[in-house]
Amino acid sequence: MSSHELRIDGFKILVVDDAPDNRLLVSRFLNLAGATVETATDGPEGIGAALAANYDAILMDIQMPGMDGYEAVERLRAHRYVGPIVALTAHAMKSEKSRCLASGFDDYLTKPISRIHLLQTLIRVVHAKRAESQALSAIQRADIQPDPEMPRGPQEERQIPDRKPDSPEARH
Repeated sequence: MSSHELRIDGFKILVVDDAPDNRLLVSRFLNLAGATVETATDGPEGIGAALAANYDAILMDIQMPGMDGYEAVERLRAHRYVGPIVALTAHAMKSEKSRCLASGFDDYLTKPISRIHLLQTLIRVVHAKRAESQALSAIQRADIQPDPEMPRGPQEERQIPDRKPDSPEARH
């Protein structure tokens, strides 16, 4: 699939990166695919923007002076920000990806940024968050009650009768 076929029309994306060239390049990729883009130059500015507006996703550089992306995502999650946040990093090591995901990022992209990979990642994380949100809303609207026949915990587990070693059931 070519990058011209990938569209993110209607997506509102916040790009948080201290490097003007990176902000410009990523913004251009996103604009060409139909997204609305806003930018922030550092962690505190990104946090303020994220908490003040409704974004479909945030792209956040993890190596910024002052407050890095790890601290920024930690603070956003502490403020109960649940939107998708994708880490941008120059480090392609597997340990860096693991650290990003463990720190509260939803996904991870390495620089230099591939336009196709960027758009695919945004489509995936935004659709996943929307599906999760819709499922939670449906459960809340349905006011689903637990099935009284289902075990609720270890103390209520149904007991399976002991089988004798010689019985036909034990051989299966």
